[in-house]
Parts: sequence; structure tokens; C-alpha cells
Amino acid sequence: MCLTTIGDYKNALEILNYQKKYYELTVENLFYLSECLYHLGEESKSRIYFKTAALNDIDVLNLEILQAKPIKDTILELKEIYTDEIKIKYYLPVSLILKNYLSDEIEFTKEEVNFYLKEIDRLSIGLDTEKEEIIFKIKTRILTISLILLDSFFIRVNPELQKKIKLKINEINPEILDKKININY
Repeated sequence: MCLTTIGDYKNALEILNYQKKYYELTVENLFYLSECLYHLGEESKSRIYFKTAALNDIDVLNLEILQAKPIKDTILELKEIYTDEIKIKYYLPVSLILKNYLSDEIEFTKEEVNFYLKEIDRLSIGLDTEKEEIIFKIKTRILTISLILLDSFFIRVNPELQKKIKLKINEINPEILDKKININY
């Protein structure tokens, strides 16, 4: 959306809200909506929309539109670790969750939780590949989904599902939960 690139967040938000009345917003537009809300002072809503978009399709994220300071700073930090923009894009939500920036909770229905748990299982099957780039994408997607679910009320009150998700996170990267615990407590 061109208006966000020139900093006209108010008009961009009006267009997105108008579109939202008649159509479901695309994941790409959820990222734009997140950016607009951040710059218009609605940071909590901004984080929810970013988290929702990242949960659903990180591939459509255009890193160049992101000017929200916490996100932009995190991108700069990730550029010191990764030279590949795809790796930065995929690891960005994980990094933001670990920094506790995306702490606002998404309210999931039982059906949505089940959908994402099945998505984790489906993605896990793809870990058998030998292609390093694919493995990185799959692992970061699993981490993103798992960490977002772990923060949800539905999972927090369900110890069995919480344990299952923590086990999956530990399979992917055992240090992640330690980093999350150290940041959150």
C-alpha cells in the first residue's frame, strides 16, 4: 500500500477499514494495518494484527514497509546474524516474541487451536528434507506458531497441550524456552 511508504498512515488506515467492511483483509494487508495502527498510537492493536499476519503467512511480509521502531530495530539486529532476507523475515516473529514485544494475546477458539496444532504436525513432516533453506523455514514456522499458541489462554489452561507444544519447541531449539522464560520473568 503506497500510502504507508510515504507515511500517510491515517488515509491508509481509512482505506483498509473501508476494505475490511466488505472483504476479509489479506494477510499482506494485515501487515499494513499493523504498521498504520502503530504509527497512529494503537500499539496493542498493531501487535495483534502483526502477530495474526505472521501466524498465517510470513511470506507476504515486505520488510521495507516496517517502520515501527521495535520491529525495525529487531530487523537491524537480525541483519547482523542473517544475510538472507528470507531468514530475517521468517525469524522476525520468533525474535519479537522472545523480546516480549508480541505479548498481546490472540483469543483463539478451540477449532483454531486444533487447526494450528495440525499445522505444526503437517510442517513437522517436512523436516525430513535435506534442503537447509526449507528446514529453516519449517522450523521457524513451527516456532512462531508454537510460541504464539503457548501464550494463549486456551493453552495456558490445558497442561497437556502446553506440554505437547513445549516438547515440539524443544525438538526444534531447546534454548528457545529458556530465552522466553528469562525474558518473561
